[in-house]
Amino acid sequence: MAKAELCNEKISELAVICNDGISEMAELMYKNGDSYSTYEKWAGKLQDVYTKYAGQISDAYINSAT
Repeated sequence: MAKAELCNEKISELAVICNDGISEMAELMYKNGDSYSTYEKWAGKLQDVYTKYAGQISDAYINSAT
């Protein structure tokens, strides 16, 4: 159970970092007058990184539980 809690905690921390980053990029987009497509492209890249590492954490938990 402790491993599952640690896994969830780490994925939640990644989600916070991702959401904070996306929010900061949105603020910069408005401040700099950047296009939404540029923001969307970079936000998507950040979400891809989150998904990759969250998957690695989940995989490590699953592999340790079997």
